[in-house]
Amino acid sequence: MLDIEAELKSLKLYGMAAGYAEVASQAGTSLHTSEWLLRHLLQAETEDRHIRSIRYLCPVGISYKPRGSPCIVI
Repeated sequence: MLDIEAELKSLKLYGMAAGYAEVASQAGTSLHTSEWLLRHLLQAETEDRHIRSIRYLCPVGISYKPRGSPCIVI
């Protein structure tokens, strides 16, 4: 449970982290049943941000390749 809150904060989603902490403090089975959905959404957000950062660093048509980062031409 704390791990979801920490992940939200690491993605700078402080409002969502505060909301999650509030719901978690009220406890209940509804939080545990939706935890898999929250984890899936966090993973998707992390992957989306990573892809956007690669697109930012490697615009289409430019052959520049940052050190240690693959350029993907889209």
